[in-house]
Amino acid sequence: MNRIRQTIQKLRDKYRLVILDEKTYEEKIALRLSRLNVFVFGSTVFVLVIGLFVALVVFTPLKQYIPGYADVQIRRDLTRLYLAVDSLERSLLQREMLLDNFREVVEDRVETSRPDSQVGPQPMVNYDLDLLNGGSAFDSMLRAQIAQENVEVRIGLEPERKNFHGVVFFKPVTGNITQRFTPNSRKYGIGLRCKSDEIVKVALDGSIVYQGFSLEHGWVVGVQHSQNMLTYYKRLNTPLKKTGAFVRAGEVVGVVGSQPNPQSTNFEFELWYNGIAIDPSEFISF
Repeated sequence: MNRIRQTIQKLRDKYRLVILDEKTYEEKIALRLSRLNVFVFGSTVFVLVIGLFVALVVFTPLKQYIPGYADVQIRRDLTRLYLAVDSLERSLLQREMLLDNFREVVEDRVETSRPDSQVGPQPMVNYDLDLLNGGSAFDSMLRAQIAQENVEVRIGLEPERKNFHGVVFFKPVTGNITQRFTPNSRKYGIGLRCKSDEIVKVALDGSIVYQGFSLEHGWVVGVQHSQNMLTYYKRLNTPLKKTGAFVRAGEVVGVVGSQPNPQSTNFEFELWYNGIAIDPSEFISF
């Protein structure tokens, strides 16, 4: 007990801290201190400094620089940005694939090794029964019945695909048909002879997804419509809309080029549905 009392007494013993002028020994500052006062003062300053540092880190952006620490909101933002970038990459890839398909159609590079049913409506085909050898008796009876009734099988567009629900086509131009729809000859649209510099109007509401120039077809404009339909306007002299623009039915998209001779074709129009070329003259009266 005596030792503890002595220690406490030493802590409470007063000391005088004096600051003197070096030359004149004049007393400038004099403080009465004890070991206990110094300990309490030092501890208080230490706690205040630590508290200030913690508050500075917690309530300011400096906390982001601490290794292993990350705000929950920042993690959410990073996750959202990652998903957005991934979605944009997929959309860009799909857009590039779609534009490649448009270029193949416009430049007449459609793959011809596919079945005719994927290219479009084909001419009537009569099956020669003499070439169909073998098979069951039922097959022979069925073939005989088909031959008797002279059934013609139309390859290409199914009949139900012609029933566009609520679709009214706007006539793009006024002219005479000079080139018919012949998919076997890689003619996936119709050609018309129009007046020079006649305006070309879009057939349906849609968005312009392609605009390009080729030596064979001049300026070409492709428009995407609802119900998975596409229309192409070829041999334009001047396109008046940019890619990505939304156009209404009857809105002008270009101007027809000049006629090399009175009987030549100076405008071509194509109509595609679900990736299949169909005859525009079946739906639009030119």
